[in-house]
Amino acid sequence: MSCPHISGVVALLKAVHPTWSPAAIKSEIVTTASLKDEYAQSIVAEGAPHKHYGGGHVNPNKAVDPGLAYGKEVSDYDRFLCAMGYNMQICNDKSTKFLVNLNLPSITIPELKKSLIESR
Repeated sequence: MSCPHISGVVALLKAVHPTWSPAAIKSEIVTTASLKDEYAQSIVAEGAPHKHYGGGHVNPNKAVDPGLAYGKEVSDYDRFLCAMGYNMQICNDKSTKFLVNLNLPSITIPELKKSLIESR
């Protein structure tokens, strides 16, 4: 039942912020989701193993004014696919360094062989 709910939240966000990109809307929904429900209880998926709860409990009111946005452009996706090894005509640099700096609310460090300091 999450698809209709998230679709409604996306429509709300697009109405309030018509210039936000799909990547920005996804970012706002994900970064404002909570691991607690409206009763301050940990969210769980009935019958699922511990911590299998998806992206969290969506909070549309917080998503309207998140304070932090992770926007991405088409070129970011192109560079991501090149770094992952996809054979594309636009790929002139297949360095995995881009994956470390990809603007997401999570951090990916491929092939970690030594210490690395990452900042956002």
